[in-house]
Amino acid sequence: MKKRNIVLFTFTAIILIAVFSVIHLSIKNGKLKFISDDTRQVDLALQIYSDFINSTTDGGNATITGDLSTYVNFINYTAYTQSNKEKIQNLFDSFTCNDTQRDYTISSEFNVKKLTLTLTLSNNNVNNIIKYTYKLKVNKKENKIDYKELKNKEYIVE
Repeated sequence: MKKRNIVLFTFTAIILIAVFSVIHLSIKNGKLKFISDDTRQVDLALQIYSDFINSTTDGGNATITGDLSTYVNFINYTAYTQSNKEKIQNLFDSFTCNDTQRDYTISSEFNVKKLTLTLTLSNNNVNNIIKYTYKLKVNKKENKIDYKELKNKEYIVE
């Protein structure tokens, strides 16, 4: 009788773990599908890039160039449409500075497991790199992606 109870308990535990895993994966896939929409991503990019650049370059006093990662969907790696690329480029063009020491390149990297976006700002003339990581959240009420800055900022000066 005890052997039967152990087998029944083990079988039940395996079934419960499988059910919870499937539920977790379906929730995660739903979030990724929501976040992978180009329109939502570009709206997020315009907001988050602007905040990041303003907070790391003395109020946006810099010349900004985006690398390829800023012009592609960070979930499925497809290129944005030309109009979406222009929106992002216009944002970068709005930051200008005559000081050649304030010439930066911005890049982004997405972590699918943690749903975090890491932005990197590299000074092209001085070995200076700034990285901020943001946690992305789904906001279905407002049909947008929200973000929260995490505390793990990284500054590299060489």
